[in-house]
Amino acid sequence: DTIGRTLESLEIQTDPNFNVIVVQDGPDDELYLAIKKHAQKLALQLISLKENGGCGHARNVGLDACKTKYIAYLDADDLYMPYAVDQINQAIALHFDWYAGRFIQRSRNGFIIRGNDHNTWCHGRVYNTDFINFHKLRFPETRIADDYPFNILCREFGVEVRGGDLPISMYMPNERSATRQNEAEIKQAAEYIEGNMHYVRIALRQRKAKDLTQHPQVVVMSYFYLDYAKHKGMECVDKMKL
Repeated sequence: DTIGRTLESLEIQTDPNFNVIVVQDGPDDELYLAIKKHAQKLALQLISLKENGGCGHARNVGLDACKTKYIAYLDADDLYMPYAVDQINQAIALHFDWYAGRFIQRSRNGFIIRGNDHNTWCHGRVYNTDFINFHKLRFPETRIADDYPFNILCREFGVEVRGGDLPISMYMPNERSATRQNEAEIKQAAEYIEGNMHYVRIALRQRKAKDLTQHPQVVVMSYFYLDYAKHKGMECVDKMKL
């Protein structure tokens, strides 16, 4: 329902100097046709996955397919402002490990401009692929909040960080998105715990725990979901080696 609008926001960019990779997360004929309508205008590369793997897996597939030095993520229900690529390319000229831009969030109470200090989401973010690959960073392949631990570690390891003043994207959470759900499903909670523990282990291999200023945030979020899982009586919790 939204991918066409998202791709249209790329078609009207004032700076056409960018590549588009679309990852179709599982077979869907209507989605495929909606994407193909924009394929010629954007000369996009379409990667169709044989089965649904979730946001984190799709982002990693796009990252592995990326041949440029910088990558930015745009969800299928979000929009880029018309000047977004222009702002990004101006920032790239200065070099950075990751770029924290502003974004506009649609809420029930209207629209809010979120600052570039809100750096646990992918909205308005641009990443240096050399930086990501050097630190072997990947999104945990969970069903929810895959961008949280990824961005925590980017903030930890990033040395050259740039910020932008103009909002470059519009975050448009739909009613089915994880952001709008009151509770995570039990399976999602388990996947989130396991995904975060994986990232904690990566962090500890790279740097001593006492030097990881954001490490506690990852742990807190993991144990939040662990408590949730225990509350729901999830049997697999006792089997996890956390």
